[in-house]
Parts: sequence; C-alpha cells; structure tokens
Amino acid sequence: MSSNSQLAPSQGPSQAPGKPGGPSAEMELLAYSVQQLQSAKQKFRESGDALLRQKENQKGTPMLVPLTSSMYVEGKLDDPNSFFVDIGTGYFVEKNYQQASEYFNRKVKFLDEQIDNYLKLMQEKQQQQAS
Repeated sequence: MSSNSQLAPSQGPSQAPGKPGGPSAEMELLAYSVQQLQSAKQKFRESGDALLRQKENQKGTPMLVPLTSSMYVEGKLDDPNSFFVDIGTGYFVEKNYQQASEYFNRKVKFLDEQIDNYLKLMQEKQQQQAS
C-alpha cells in the first residue's frame, strides 16, 4: 500500500465530515430518522382522527370501501363500534372504538418519545462537533 492511501489515526472515517461514516453523514441519518418517525406519527394521528369521525356514523350508513388505492366499492356500515386495525406486516386485529383509540394514542406517544430521543442525540452530536 502506498503512503498516500493510508489514513493517519486522526483522519479516520468517523472524523471525516461529509464522508460516509463521518459526523455529517451521521447527522443526516439522524435527521432522516426523525423525519420517518414524524411521518409514521402523522399516519397514526390521521388514523385516530378517522376513527373519531367513523364513530359518529350509524349502522347502515352508506360508504365507499377501498379495494385498492384507486378502486372502491359501495358498502354499508354494519357495526359502528368495530374496527380492523393494521398492526403491521399485513396483520389486522379487530378492536372496538376504545381499544383502537388507545392503540393509536399509545403509538403516537411512543413515537413522540423516540423523536425526542433522536433530537437529544442530535443536540449531543452537534455539541461534540462544536467542541
């Protein structure tokens, strides 16, 4: 190996700003993770809002049921207190209004905590870089 291709110990990849594995890349990854968590949190909030709107409907209320993202069929509400909640990887669980509401609130709270953890970590990293 030539002497030009060797890194001095103080110039290792973890200390090279802007290079893969460097502080800048790490901050970008943390920021991206926060964005993804915020997006997931928004989806759970929207689901909770939809749940609240649906609760107001009566049995027999006409509605459109999605078959795909662009195709719907007409249907009627059978039980306004019964919901199928997507819990991930294609699994759905039937829950009543209270259970579904608690589920979505729990997910939002968990994501808020994770976002706070990532933001604190980002602040720590920024302070380390500044010193």
